[in-house]
Formats: sequence, C-alpha cells, structure tokens
Amino acid sequence: MEPSCAEPPGFMKRLESTVAWKQGSSARLQCTVRGSPDLQTSWFLNDRELSAGDRYSISLKDSVASLELRRVMLSDSGNYTCEVLNEAGCESCSSKVTVKEPPSFSKDLLSVEAVKGSVATFNCEIEGSAPFQVTWLKNGKRISANEKYRIVSQGSMSSLEIQSFESSDIGEYQCDASNEVGLASSKSMAQQREPPTFSKRLESIVAVLGNTVKLQGSIKGSAPINVKWMKDSEILRDDDPNISMWFENNVASLTFSSVEVANAGKYACQTENTAGRQTCEAILTVQEPARILEPAESISVTAGDSATLECSITGSPDLKVKWFKDGKEMASGRKYKITLKEKTAMLKIMAAGKDDTSEYRMEVSNKVGKDQCTCSVTVLDRQVPPSFTKSLKNINANIGNDITMECKFCGTQPITVYWYRDDKEIHSDAKYKVDTKENMAALLIRSLGQSDGGNYTCRVTNVAGQKDNTGTLCVKGQKSYIQTPLVSVGTEIRLDY
Repeated sequence: MEPSCAEPPGFMKRLESTVAWKQGSSARLQCTVRGSPDLQTSWFLNDRELSAGDRYSISLKDSVASLELRRVMLSDSGNYTCEVLNEAGCESCSSKVTVKEPPSFSKDLLSVEAVKGSVATFNCEIEGSAPFQVTWLKNGKRISANEKYRIVSQGSMSSLEIQSFESSDIGEYQCDASNEVGLASSKSMAQQREPPTFSKRLESIVAVLGNTVKLQGSIKGSAPINVKWMKDSEILRDDDPNISMWFENNVASLTFSSVEVANAGKYACQTENTAGRQTCEAILTVQEPARILEPAESISVTAGDSATLECSITGSPDLKVKWFKDGKEMASGRKYKITLKEKTAMLKIMAAGKDDTSEYRMEVSNKVGKDQCTCSVTVLDRQVPPSFTKSLKNINANIGNDITMECKFCGTQPITVYWYRDDKEIHSDAKYKVDTKENMAALLIRSLGQSDGGNYTCRVTNVAGQKDNTGTLCVKGQKSYIQTPLVSVGTEIRLDY
C-alpha cells in the first residue's frame, strides 16, 4: 500500500486578531482554510463549543469557514476560535471580539439664546461604549478649540463654549459622537437674545372725562419680557378697580374703564429682559366737558335798579360763555356787562328797564361739550319786597376756625340787612364782622368755640316788607340742631340742606 498523501489542514486567511461588534446588529467571523477533504470545522467561544441554531449559523463553503451571529449582545464579547481538522491533522486560529454599544445622546443639545458679549454654552450627554471621538461643527463646518471656542469633553459629557457672543455666532451647531461601532449627531440653534424694543410705540391721547381709554404698544424681543407701567415716574399698582394692565401677544396695554381728571399725566411703559431695557412715554390729557354746576335763578327787580344773573360752571379750558336774550346773543357794553371769573359766569344789567323783562339763556362750551340754562328777569314798577336768591347754607366747622355765612337777596332798594343768633341781634365787633355789598350779605365769625353753634338768621327789609333766612352752624363736638321756625299760613318758606 502506498503511503497517504493527505494534506493537513491550514489557514490561507486567518481570523482578524481583534474585532469590534455593534450591539444589536448581526456579525460574522470568517476565515479561509485548506487541506485534504474531508475538512471539518468547529467554533468555540472562550473554549465553549458553539452549535448552530437560534442566534448562530455555522458554515463551510468553498474553503470559507463562517460563524454568523444575530442580535449581538454585550455578553457575546470574548475569544472566538475556529478549529479545522481532517485525517491528517488539526489547526486553529482565534479572534478577540469586543461588543460595543454605539453612541447616542441621552441629553440632546438645547437651543441657546445669548446676550451680546456673554458666553453661550452647548451641553450634551453621550451614552454608549467609550471612548468617544467628539467633534463640534457650526453650519456643517468643523470647529477647533481656540480663543473663540472652548471645547470640553470628559467621560460622557461634552460642552462647547462660545466666547463673547455676537451676531456672527448665530447659526446651527452640531455635536458628532463616534466610537468603533457607530456615530450619533445632535443639532441645535444659537440665537442672539434681543433686548425689548417697541415695534409700535405708545401714542399720546386726549380723552373726554368718563370715557374708556387705552394706552398700548407692541413689543418685540426675547422672552420673557417684564412690563411695568409708571405715571409721573411712580410705578402704577393694580389695586385701582378703574385701571387694568395687561401684556398679551406682545402687546402691553393700560386701560381706564372710566377716565378721571386725576388720571391725566405722563405715562411710561418700561420693558425689560436679560438683554436690556426699553421705555416708551405718552401723555394722557383728560378734558372735562363744559357743565353748569349752579344755574342762574329767575329774579325780579325794580326799574332803574341793577340786576345780576350768575351761574357757577366747570370744565376744561378754554371755556366760552354766551348770553342770549329772546334768542339773540348779547354783547358786553354800557347797558350790559358780561364777565367770566373763577368759573362764575355773570350778566349784569346796569339799570333795568321795562324792556329788560325777558327770558335769558346762558350757554357755556369747550372743545368737548356744552351746557345751557335759562332764567327770567322781571322788571317791576312797584316796590318789590326783599327775597333771597341764594339762601344760607348749614355749616359744619372745627373749633378755632373762621367761617363765613353768606346769602344773596333782591328787591327794591334800599334794603337793610340785620343778623341774629338765636333771635339776638349781631353787630360787628371782635367776634363778628357784618358785611353787605350790593345784593350779598355776609357774616364772618372768628375763632369758633363750641358756644358759637346755633341758628343764625339774616333779615332783609325794605319799605315793601321783610324776609328772614336761617342757617345752622355746628361746631365739631356739639350736637347738631335745627330750629323749626314758626310761619303764618300762606307764607312762602324755603328749606336748604
């Protein structure tokens, strides 16, 4: 028998000495063998023989021995050995396999808003099998550490610091993390934090008393934006039910539900964020419509005497007053004197004649409104008994104060005036001063004491008769009382409160 010429097994291409596999993927080890048939191969992991099935596939085809794994796990790391044999011998080769987890970001990059000149920082946290190769990019271009950029990578953490942020630093930033088995990327934007500015500024307003008024401005800038309202440099509080302040959809508004004269002034809307502050101002002017507080009263006057009609008015300047007689506007001259002083409109008939008997109308107006009142003047030939056109008012006053009690009267002159306190006549002295000018009577009481409280009566008399008018003075600390006067049936009386 001839000696055997069988070729012992060997490897034309051996397993790679070290291999890294990606966790969760499929992997393959293969080598090329030679030798006489029949060749048989076996695979081992850490000296434990592997069998085909479940996750493993073992094959030998065209001299290529293969081991395939599915769903690679970290526990698949170790020393893999391929052993090939035939009747002439046995040969093996090994590979050290490391299963690695590919990188991923457990903490992605967050968008950054930076104030000009500040440091902007991106941070990310990487998971997977270290070590990682970390690369930072801006708008797709790689960034290198220098005076502008500071890159810090330590363990699973990596950060990029942009020094002295400016508008040219705005853009998309990307962090790439890689290891032997994979690459992961995270992207985010860097924006410059914008200080607040007014895209629509406050406008000054001229408002009518009692109307609803709104001051508002549109604001742009980086959120959050804090808004404050001030009036004449003092911060407005939200405890006034007439005022409401809102900041919604980038619009700041200040609303007065019923604007008052006291609301007039200079208002400022102050906006602020971490990037800066902006203030916008506007003037609120509140105009009060012209209005009559006390209308003129109808009077009777003896022919030849003077007669005065007067009204107390209010309203924003400029107030314009007109007097009309029988529908025709009157002018100031020798017969009539028209005046407006301290918001009292006055028409004086210098010497009343029969033709002055008429209806008179006073009209007051300004830019935002007008008002009017009517009264009559009756010029009489006969003697007219005195009467009061303005009665005494009840007065409450404090001890030590000076007070004046006043009334107005009309009737045929001459008219004599007397003052009484609780039916005792009063004369001018250190305590009292009695004063009569034209158709006005006044009593000044100096340095009030509690004993000064009581009923004070002004009596006017002429040849045609007399008239009394009583008012009550209450001094603080003294119980108020009002004397009930006795009158005759058919007598006209007047009560004032």
